[in-house]
Amino acid sequence: MILHFLPDSLISNDLVENFLRLGGKHTFLVFSRQPTTPLLHLHTSVLHIQVVEADLEEAKRVIAQFSPKAIILHSLPSKFAQILATIPASVPLCWMVWGYDLYELYPIKPRLYAPYTRQFLVKRDRLYPIREFLKRNPVLRRVFYRILPNRHDKELSILKVLPRINYFCTYIREDYNVFTSFFPYRPVYVESAFSSVDQYLAGCMDSIVLESATNVLIGNSNSATSNYPDAIRKVTPHKNQFDKVFVILSYGEEVGYTEEVLECGKKHLGSQFHPLLTVLDRNTYIELLQGCHTGIFYHYRQQAMGNIIAMLYLGCRVYLSEENPAFHYFTRQNITVFSIEKDLDLTGFSRLNPQVALENRQKIMSLFSKEKVDSGLRNLVNALLG
Repeated sequence: MILHFLPDSLISNDLVENFLRLGGKHTFLVFSRQPTTPLLHLHTSVLHIQVVEADLEEAKRVIAQFSPKAIILHSLPSKFAQILATIPASVPLCWMVWGYDLYELYPIKPRLYAPYTRQFLVKRDRLYPIREFLKRNPVLRRVFYRILPNRHDKELSILKVLPRINYFCTYIREDYNVFTSFFPYRPVYVESAFSSVDQYLAGCMDSIVLESATNVLIGNSNSATSNYPDAIRKVTPHKNQFDKVFVILSYGEEVGYTEEVLECGKKHLGSQFHPLLTVLDRNTYIELLQGCHTGIFYHYRQQAMGNIIAMLYLGCRVYLSEENPAFHYFTRQNITVFSIEKDLDLTGFSRLNPQVALENRQKIMSLFSKEKVDSGLRNLVNALLG
């Protein structure tokens, strides 16, 4: 039996569905400080999902009860890492990397912010550069957390468990390359997509970008790694080429960031600025994407892949930063994406050539078909179970 550590997230139901479709025995544990509180996203009516109190002793008891042959970590938050320290070395661990869990580790994290976003972080916390420096130095880091009352170094529990990871699973080889360039560990790389394009599009497989599309989407979440203040300034000189700019602020909990982005957007884009402050259902969201001929994703890390894949399938023009490993993933797959740094001022916001849009759609369909997802996940399960 494979035990899954799963967050209560927007994509978690898709992951449960995909693994259960493979057959075999799978149980999904969701750790919560209040197990009786309803989950936000997961359908707990599914028998294979079990909500467990986020207490170390209780978690140990539940895991011992299941006696798993292997454990799959869907992302790697600190609460997962603390529990993993108690798992016998004979149980293989697989880390399915979501993005934030890898790229927000030091020493990677300080490289994720564009200039105006970094200014916001320093304005919000004048000690930010000092904290950043201290976290890069292991000795100073230990001293820093010892002298601060009531402060716990959550990331340290993740760093301690990294040598214990046996398998590193993602469909983006470039993420694995980033990991091995910053850390001395070499888990086995397993390539697999997590969700199908059908799931990304909520079943709306006939959807394409509308002929009447005149809007632009920027980013995917209320997180500083979206680099919104910088992205807004990048698109402002071209604002005669589009009608509305949608900026997603309904997902994520970056303190003070929403207010910063709202101020920046209104200042630079005026009435064209349309922040999304509430979560839309998937079908409504796909309709919104169909009205956008261009997507701007100014992340320096792999992020917003669901949005990017959906927009490429729909036939939108997609801009990524060359700092982002996902940019190099798509170009390696011969999918046409554009560089924010090199192409934006040259190409602007014209509609994507129909033939290029069709080729992107076909390649996305091939890479993220249900059959491709099943094949990758089946290979992962076979590797874990020997």
